[in-house]
Amino acid sequence: MFFRTNAESLTRANELGIALVDPDQPSHCTRSGTAIRIEIEGCERVPIALARMFVGWLGEFGDCWLWVREFGIWPSREDMNLYYRLRTSQGDHRQLSDAPGHLFLGHERSDLASYLGLAIQFGWGAHLFAGPSWTYMFLSHDGWLLAMSDQYGSQIASDLVAHSIPHEIIKDQSHRPQ
Repeated sequence: MFFRTNAESLTRANELGIALVDPDQPSHCTRSGTAIRIEIEGCERVPIALARMFVGWLGEFGDCWLWVREFGIWPSREDMNLYYRLRTSQGDHRQLSDAPGHLFLGHERSDLASYLGLAIQFGWGAHLFAGPSWTYMFLSHDGWLLAMSDQYGSQIASDLVAHSIPHEIIKDQSHRPQ
C-alpha cells in the first residue's frame, strides 16, 4: 500500500478514462457500462460489511485507488486518531490533505476494505477506481455511492437486491446525481 498526492491520483484516474471535471463530484467516464446509485445512509449493514461488498465488485485488479477528496465535513463521525494510527502502521506520516490518494495492490483487498469502511463510517467523499478491469465508484459525503462498471453491473445489481439495499440503475453515465 502506498499514499499518493492529488496530482498522482488525478493522473491515474485519467489513464483509466475517468475524466474528473470537478474532483469533488462524480466523474464523466469515457467507458461504457452500468451505472448504479446506491443509498448507504441509514443502511442497516455496518460500514465494513458494505466496504467488503464494494471491494468484491472490483473484480481482479492490478491496482486500486481510494482517493479521499472530502473530509472534516462530519467531524462528530470521524476518528482521526484511528485513521492516522492505521496510516502510520503503513509507514506514512503525512497529513491526509498532503497525500489523499491510497494506492492498493491486488493482494491488498482487506486493507482496501478497511480504509473504505472508515471512509464510509466517517462520511468522507472519495473516488475509488481500479485497473485493468475497470470499475469506478464515487462515495458521497451525503450518504450515497455511485458505482460504474463495464463488467460487473449485473453482479452489483443482484447483490443490492439480495441485501435489500436501496438503489437506482442509471442508464446515462453522464448523469450526475444530486
